[in-house]
Amino acid sequence: MLNNPFSGLYHRIIQRIHPKVSATAPQSSGLDELQAQLQLLLANAWSRKESEALSPDQPEVHKRRSQEEGWREERRIARAHLLEAILRRHQSFATGFARSQLERLGLVLKAHEPRAFSPATLEQTMQFHILGHLYAQSGPPAWAKLVQLLEEKSLDWPVSPDLLESYRSDDRTAVLAQCTRTLEMTFLARSPSYTADYMMGEIPVWTYLYPMQGGWLWEQTVLEAVACAFRAHLFAFTVNRWIWRDPHLEEQLTALLEPYLARSRTLVADVDLSSSATILEDLQHLFVEVITRIVWDYASAGHCWGAEASEDPGFVAWDPVCGMGLKSSHLQLSFTWEEHTHYFCCKSCLEQFQATPESFFRNWGGGPGQ
Repeated sequence: MLNNPFSGLYHRIIQRIHPKVSATAPQSSGLDELQAQLQLLLANAWSRKESEALSPDQPEVHKRRSQEEGWREERRIARAHLLEAILRRHQSFATGFARSQLERLGLVLKAHEPRAFSPATLEQTMQFHILGHLYAQSGPPAWAKLVQLLEEKSLDWPVSPDLLESYRSDDRTAVLAQCTRTLEMTFLARSPSYTADYMMGEIPVWTYLYPMQGGWLWEQTVLEAVACAFRAHLFAFTVNRWIWRDPHLEEQLTALLEPYLARSRTLVADVDLSSSATILEDLQHLFVEVITRIVWDYASAGHCWGAEASEDPGFVAWDPVCGMGLKSSHLQLSFTWEEHTHYFCCKSCLEQFQATPESFFRNWGGGPGQ
């Protein structure tokens, strides 16, 4: 039998590290025990090193924490100044939007942001496509409204002077047009949640510092925030119209769906799976291409710019999730929490509230009348 070259190695190493270890340690090859012991020693050493590095008594830690707190405070102050600049711009444009209206529109954007479910029912799929279409379609008119106001005020889009100076004077008009087009594409691509934060001066990509007040990037951000408010206003209007749609629109959509549903019932009865898959594909096309267009044409009809257009004296309650005003005929969905009954505009808002009621109650006091 060959001698094991590792025999006793573990015991000798442990004796060197811990001389008081009993001499009766097993005389096995010890590779597994060696690995486990060394890993434990390494882990303990690393833990002590981390503990020393993160000790609140260390001056380096105090310095770093103080620096981070300073950055956060600078960012908080800059964000407050940016919001003030946004509100002043709304005032100069006479949009009618005050801080309270912007906060409420932000709730609508976040509460009714299109959410994909997996797996999804046909109803959820249709709602996803409709809300996505309403949000997408609200972008171009909002941007056009901002461009109109800039023209009325004889204002140009603020851009980097260094950028314009790098081109000949006869090329600058084309460069400016390209810059504003890029800004528009970026604006249209923003998610509802991002838009909600942006119009309140909360720019997620600016982690610590904001740009120089009064500079071209600062002024550009202010104008984009105004466009975000226009988009939120139009989106909120169309969502409200969709939720409380007229019976004739419901009949129109039902008439579109009924042939597919009738065919589905027949195919299910015949267990025709291949044809059933075709019907599902046809329904997807119907949701994306047909129903969304019909809903947008209906929901956007009669929209007027301005915060005053969304104020309705007939509201008797406010949805705590999206902040949408509810008339007495709309009080169909409710949930009692902490001995108070809250009303909701739709099933989605009700389910969001039921999941974490305290978060919505903390962020939104319920509005007038609650």
